[in-house]
Amino acid sequence: MDWQYTLISLYLYLCTQHHTKLAPYVMRFSNNDREPQFTDTELLTVYLFGLIRKRTSLREIHDYTRDHLADWFPDLISYGGFVQRRNRLCDLFPVLIDQVLSEYRTPDLLKDVRIIDSMPIVMASQRRASQASVAQELAQKGYCASKQMYYYGVKLHLVGQRRAGTMPLPEYIGVTSAAEHDLSAFRC
Repeated sequence: MDWQYTLISLYLYLCTQHHTKLAPYVMRFSNNDREPQFTDTELLTVYLFGLIRKRTSLREIHDYTRDHLADWFPDLISYGGFVQRRNRLCDLFPVLIDQVLSEYRTPDLLKDVRIIDSMPIVMASQRRASQASVAQELAQKGYCASKQMYYYGVKLHLVGQRRAGTMPLPEYIGVTSAAEHDLSAFRC
């Protein structure tokens, strides 16, 4: 019964937030102004409830909802439509998070927040990246999206504890190959 209470509470909270504060961020600009059968509030509920239930990908969340919550969400859309609609709602999440934090802020709420980042250590850049052979046991060819460049080298990963008004306190520093995705580096 506990998960059902969580699901209902989440849905009611999101309905209230959607009708009072979030609606301008997800307005539909089309000649067809009918509300879809699977509403944005239902989509947000399914997505957030899936995260609460420790489903980490959109595919897992959609499959979990289809397999276990079909009676609760009979108008669940296809996986492709689910992904498109969730991506269309991306502008709403910062507003929703800000609203939740303002309502439920406690003095030690952000005490355990960690900041995660990585940066490339370039051993050979762009043109020479494909011929580079230094430190072959660790270095590989990778892409740095923030610098928009291919390079041969490694990534430096850092996890720091948030401290208000000053630099984060480093807790973990590690090096992986440039081809290693940031999320997989922090999972291990």
